[in-house]
Amino acid sequence: MGLVSALMLAASLVFQIAAVEGSSIARSVDVPAAAGETDLAAIVSDPTDLLPDGKTCCPSGLEPAVYAAKNHRCEYGSRVSAYVAVSDDKVQACCFDVKAPKFYVHYLDLEKGLRVPVEIRGSSPLTKGDFCSLQLYYGIEQANVANNWFSVRMSLGFDCANYYKSSKEWITIFFNRNYLHAGRFTYDIPPFGTIIYADVAAKIISAGTVGLKFHLQGSGIVSGLNQTVEVQIENDTLKGFLKDKEICA
Repeated sequence: MGLVSALMLAASLVFQIAAVEGSSIARSVDVPAAAGETDLAAIVSDPTDLLPDGKTCCPSGLEPAVYAAKNHRCEYGSRVSAYVAVSDDKVQACCFDVKAPKFYVHYLDLEKGLRVPVEIRGSSPLTKGDFCSLQLYYGIEQANVANNWFSVRMSLGFDCANYYKSSKEWITIFFNRNYLHAGRFTYDIPPFGTIIYADVAAKIISAGTVGLKFHLQGSGIVSGLNQTVEVQIENDTLKGFLKDKEICA
């Protein structure tokens, strides 16, 4: 092989390698773009770890970051995480390690808990509203316990103007001292062509006390229903769930 032929062959090999590497780099650019990005190739994301622990706050030493749901990314200033392949309702906290730099995405995985039997029953005080006098009756019959949350199978019934209706749902209570959304109960009342919703928020008050807030709204002929009821559940079983656990503030 002559010198010219050898040089041409080498140039061809270099071009092929560059093409392969270029296609690999293109595939590594994740989409969709971060907020304000118009050029996908310009995205440079920081390393990102997904943690299925359901934690609602950042550990000491990490900075809280913002989760941009429309882009499925965490953002800290001009830094952006990799694409977060988790449904928006599962993401609980975005954290950023400034020194690394690196993102940590805490999300909820209900399969990580330990199923245990439990029996807690009670009722709320009678509250009077514009639409009706309302009282709630609750029963907890099963729990799924993890390090940063527990979910409970709850039956929730309401008595409104001598009409009683009940339903069962799983709600999730995060280890946080602020009210966070826990779940929703839906009551379909066919004879009246209406639906009543009870949105539930929960917070940890103390080692053995959980606060629950129920917001009831109606449609159709009960569209005037718009009441909030708060209850506190104090129980030794709950105290065991929360023992030695970090509670987010």
